[in-house]
Amino acid sequence: MGANTYEAFSITHAQLMDRQTAFDAVVSNAAADPLDIYGVSQGSLNPAMGEAQNEGDDVELSYWSWLNHCEVQVDSGYVSFPLLSSITGRPISSSGAAPNQLFGMDLYHESGVNLAPWPILIRMPSKDTSGLVRTLDFGLYRVTWQPITVTGPQYKQGVKCNMRGRATYSTVDELGNPFPDGKKRIGRMISRSAV
Repeated sequence: MGANTYEAFSITHAQLMDRQTAFDAVVSNAAADPLDIYGVSQGSLNPAMGEAQNEGDDVELSYWSWLNHCEVQVDSGYVSFPLLSSITGRPISSSGAAPNQLFGMDLYHESGVNLAPWPILIRMPSKDTSGLVRTLDFGLYRVTWQPITVTGPQYKQGVKCNMRGRATYSTVDELGNPFPDGKKRIGRMISRSAV
């Protein structure tokens, strides 16, 4: 055990990256960011693995495994128009003035699917082996999102905004810079002291 060994708890934050800010530069309080996935209630990263065995003489002689991609799920109790507009490329309309201002945007427009992938950051509270509080982030370089779905509306449960995507291998980081070793990656883990 050492200072570089951590445990993480529950997801507290998820945010699309703007392709101009590095994962390391994102501060703990990003609630004001329009690409923040506000009110995250659930999230998961599920790797899709492949494997093969080399068999001969009635025994397994060798074993190979690989990672194909990673399925990403983020559920939120809030629907962010700026976030959806960024993912789908569809504009937000507005009319009137506060307190009667209206906002609207297309739901499932044919031009708002199968768009360019986005980097995303998923955050959890963490501790090291000494019990010191930290945060643990998973930064994914290239996530292609499916059309956003909703669960509900349901009595006393409301509506959940469900985001599903696939993180695939990338040759560049979240800023578009090629990796120095020329090898592809899906993401990066970052542990930092809690702010």
